[in-house]
Amino acid sequence: MAILGLMGFIVVMWTIVLSACGFLIAFVAPLDSLLDINNRITTSLIQALIAVILVVGLVMVLDRIKKLYTMRKLKI
Repeated sequence: MAILGLMGFIVVMWTIVLSACGFLIAFVAPLDSLLDINNRITTSLIQALIAVILVVGLVMVLDRIKKLYTMRKLKI
């Protein structure tokens, strides 16, 4: 029974990571065709900025979930 909590935790973590990857592939990658910016460097900077913000947010969310899981298991 104790392993189910850990398996659920791992599934939630991977679901969040894969959804973030899907967002990057589906929305950030084709950004150059959606924006009417002819400068490729500007488009790449915008894409990089979005990706960095997403990764920082992802790390913060995953860290928070890890802390909640740890506190729940340690009964703090």
